[in-house]
Amino acid sequence: MTTKRKGYMTLAEHHAQMKADGKWDEYVARRTQQDVARQKLRDKMAIAEAPLVAALKAAGANVNSAWDLIDSQEVFPDGVILTLLEHVKKPTYPDEVREGILRALAALGARDHWNELIEFFEANSLSLPPDRRYVAALALAGAADDSVIDDVMRLASDSSLGNDRAPLLLPLLRSKDPRAKMLLLMLRDDPVIGKEIKMIRRLERQLV
Repeated sequence: MTTKRKGYMTLAEHHAQMKADGKWDEYVARRTQQDVARQKLRDKMAIAEAPLVAALKAAGANVNSAWDLIDSQEVFPDGVILTLLEHVKKPTYPDEVREGILRALAALGARDHWNELIEFFEANSLSLPPDRRYVAALALAGAADDSVIDDVMRLASDSSLGNDRAPLLLPLLRSKDPRAKMLLLMLRDDPVIGKEIKMIRRLERQLV
């Protein structure tokens, strides 16, 4: 039996109250307008992403969007990552599409294509919107291991990148290289990402 918290209305009661207040028609019209706007945006994105989707399918990923790759448990052929790397460089895609590509690269891991990833990040770090730069750093973090720790340390130390460095703390934390541990200690006093390190350390202590 479900009990209702005091002072809270159920959804049915809320709808009944709006009908009693004469606000139901306005509510339905607003919801319909929002649904139409969302569908138009989805249609717009589908059209914009169509060349990428066609290329991904040709590479062996039967998806309708790069976003579909993010939570997939399937192992995709290397051509899928190559396709993502090729298309993320195309400035004709809307930011939402490029974000989907970057998040897919972060989820799939692209260690074998580290040079292309870091080249994209460094070439576009100033032109990408701040939230997209952060996602591009996520793609780097997902691919990084100790064989490229020098690159990770260099970028994590670059204060001009601001909070976009935060995802790079993850490969530093994973690293067995003592230099990475030393850098984390130094970055604790960083005015931008220092708080991120302290928060991660607190979480680690709580989990022990």
